[in-house]
Amino acid sequence: MTASAVESKREAFDKVIQWLRDEGIPRVDVEPDGTRLYAKVFPLIDEPMFFHVDFRRKSNDSFVIGTTIDFSEEDKRSLGALRVQAQNQVYMDIRKLVYPIGINLDTKFPRISLHKLMFIDSLRHKQYFFDSINNLLNAIQLVMIRFDELRVRS
Repeated sequence: MTASAVESKREAFDKVIQWLRDEGIPRVDVEPDGTRLYAKVFPLIDEPMFFHVDFRRKSNDSFVIGTTIDFSEEDKRSLGALRVQAQNQVYMDIRKLVYPIGINLDTKFPRISLHKLMFIDSLRHKQYFFDSINNLLNAIQLVMIRFDELRVRS
């Protein structure tokens, strides 16, 4: 990666972090030296849920926002009590919920990864960035709701 590409990524990362802080996000954790171009963002006070902003990709012009949701022990038991067909249905349901709002999903039991690839050029539009963040937060809630439904039924 060229020096100008690294500088461009650094500027974009700093811009995103400043936007998050300006919007009153309660906690944005960036390494003190800031060399990794990675931040954990905690949108709710006293809640462990977070998403990340990751500019560490080899690509000069893209970054990822995303999160990983680990199944709780209760979720693992609830899912494990289902037949294989019903387990597959849970994952299909989750895909049906998050794909329409532009969030990608990878599943590897006992974890679900939600993420969106974004391009630095899209940062010309602050609204698009925050719409993407809101879609990610909504996707997190939709996954959690689907697992709440699973626990209620078992």
